[in-house]
Parts: sequence; structure tokens; C-alpha cells
Amino acid sequence: MKINKEDSLEALCQVLKVETPREVASKLGENENTVAKWKQRGVPARIWKDLRQNAQNIVKVTKLSPKVGAGGGVNVESIDSVEKIGELILDLAIFKTTPPKSLFAMQVDGYSMIPLLFSDSWVVFDSTIKDYAGEGLYVLNFRNTLMVKLLQINEEGHLRIISTNKDYESYTTSLDDQSTFRIFGKVLRSIV
Repeated sequence: MKINKEDSLEALCQVLKVETPREVASKLGENENTVAKWKQRGVPARIWKDLRQNAQNIVKVTKLSPKVGAGGGVNVESIDSVEKIGELILDLAIFKTTPPKSLFAMQVDGYSMIPLLFSDSWVVFDSTIKDYAGEGLYVLNFRNTLMVKLLQINEEGHLRIISTNKDYESYTTSLDDQSTFRIFGKVLRSIV
């Protein structure tokens, strides 16, 4: 029996980013002997169907370096200037609506946002939101420091940049003062 190249075990290895039938079996939760037989018979249609279904239910988010400060931080002029360090694969179900394609993820470094965020948590943010879009967590550059903070407007109409940990400083600035702060995106999800 001739096996179509796209139905072959080799093609499945490429899709799963593995090299051996043993790794395929481990990744799919299949019996190793069963997977070995696919070399002669081809990969069953149910496997390809499951993979397509799973691919529709995942979101790939580009991970960025450096870590975003929750306490200290580094100066970053724009998200375009930071290193891309891989992908974070997330289940579509964690988002309330279909997420935009412009998502990035950064790891948190510091303790100023405890108990909301912890050091080594991840924040997933929409990089198309460059202006204040209601109260919430944002990734921003404030006074030349990349940070993640809670933003809200106070009674006087000023922007509050809030550290949820009371041991750290919070700030107030004018919403129009782009000389001291720049929003890089609004956080849609955090992974603690």
C-alpha cells in the first residue's frame, strides 16, 4: 500500500516537532507499537482530525525579552526593539472573546504587583492598544522604565499608575503627558 507523503509518519513527526515514533507516541498518548505500525499503514485520519481540531483551539503568543518590571525594570523604547524568544501556546478558552493577532507575552520580574501578579508570572497583552482604554493592567514605559501596572483615572482626571503592593510607590501623571509614559499594550490575561 502506497502512503501519501502528507499522511506519513514523517509528516506527523514534522507537525509535532519530534524525531522518533517513540516521541510521537509519548506526545499523543498512543501505544508505541501502534505508532510504529503507522510507518507502513500511514497515520490514521482520526489523528489528523484531532490535530486540526486542537490547532483551532490554540493561540500562539510571541514571548518577548526582557522581563517586564513589577518593581524595577529596563528602558525599552518600543516593543519592536525587544528580542522575540519563542512562543507561548495557550488554549483559546482562556480568552473571553477571540483574541487579536497582535498578542505578546512578557514574564514579570518583581513584587510591586503582589497579590495580583507574582514574580515569574506571565502577562499576555494586546499591543494595538496604545492609549488608555479603561481601568486595567497595562504594559508601559514610565520614566524610562518598562513595567506592568494597574492604570485608572482618579477624580481629578489624572492617570494613576498603581502598584498593588503597598510597599511600592504608585504614581500620578497627566493622561496627555507622553513624555513620561507610553502604553505598549493592555493586558488581556495573566498566567500566575
